Amino acid sequence: MSIGVETVASLLGLFPATGRIDYTPYDFRDVSVLFGAPIVELRGLDYVLARHNAPQTKRFQCLRGGGVFVSNVNSSGIIEIGVMGGSVSQGQIELMQATGIPYPVIIQDKSSGGSSQVIATACQLVQTPEWKRAAVPETVVYTFETTRLFVAHGVRLPYLVI
Repeated sequence: MSIGVETVASLLGLFPATGRIDYTPYDFRDVSVLFGAPIVELRGLDYVLARHNAPQTKRFQCLRGGGVFVSNVNSSGIIEIGVMGGSVSQGQIELMQATGIPYPVIIQDKSSGGSSQVIATACQLVQTPEWKRAAVPETVVYTFETTRLFVAHGVRLPYLVI
């Protein structure tokens, strides 16, 4: 016997049992970006984007007509960070890049209680295309490439238990 989604949501007390889900509005102030070694939190963020270079799973066809999904071992990816021009974070990124040592970038959603995060190891700053920099004139865009990018989507919580 299976339990319906509405019943589970009402038992957990996450959403009101009205037959519809009431979504809370998303707030970018709940996102924190931790950067470098030693780790510092970046300030003055305009946007953050993280994506894999290749799909994480691939479907291979079988001779019988079925298919099998196989995990991709290529976990490389790209992280884009838009920082307000003239902020302290801009200087932190430039200093960390001047060392030449690969560094981690960690993106966390505070409203998920730690279940939603992006972890990238061995990041290096690469050239951002001119058309992308011109699209957001008041923002300095940094593009990082990483060999290992881990994305955990997590669950957004209506309130945090401390």
